[in-house]
Amino acid sequence: WLAYQTAYLKANYPAEFMASLLTRRSYEAKEVKKLLEECKQMGINILPPSVNTSGDSFTPDKDSNIHFGLCAIGGIGQNVVDEIVRKRNSGNQYKDIFDFAQRVNRNVCNKRVFERLALCGAFDCFGHPREQYLGTTSKGKSSIDLIFEFAQSDNGLSLFPLDPPELPMAKEIPLMEKRAKECELMGISFIPHPIIVMW
Repeated sequence: WLAYQTAYLKANYPAEFMASLLTRRSYEAKEVKKLLEECKQMGINILPPSVNTSGDSFTPDKDSNIHFGLCAIGGIGQNVVDEIVRKRNSGNQYKDIFDFAQRVNRNVCNKRVFERLALCGAFDCFGHPREQYLGTTSKGKSSIDLIFEFAQSDNGLSLFPLDPPELPMAKEIPLMEKRAKECELMGISFIPHPIIVMW
């Protein structure tokens, strides 16, 4: 009976079924990788993580895509994800990286968390290349330090809001290195392999 129910759900609600399986196994990188491959074979599109659209779990949408769950990113704990989702749900989507830094608790979403979110593409929705979040100024100050300083100095209460600082550009990360970092953090890369792109 259980096998029949499971087969029925998989056949009639494939995105919902696979999202549920992925969420249940989200802390087992090898299992997540296998399930993501199965999704690909089933024609289910997995959307990359985003601080503006992802929840804590793998979530299907009305178009039968699955949004990658933030909890499945290596080193991003449940308390971090709860903070990101709670602040997003209590207002609007994050406008940019500075709005994100102002709204979240930076003791929870610390520098290490920012780096991991940037490397896995969760900040790509803001339009900056990932390298820009990892850059360093000529004075040795990191982009994330600049973001945190701005968030602390301009908390939205000022009558004359400050203009956000220009983030320095770091050396471009090679494509294969970006893919490797995504695989390390998520068990999958959303960046097409260069050989496949050539074809």
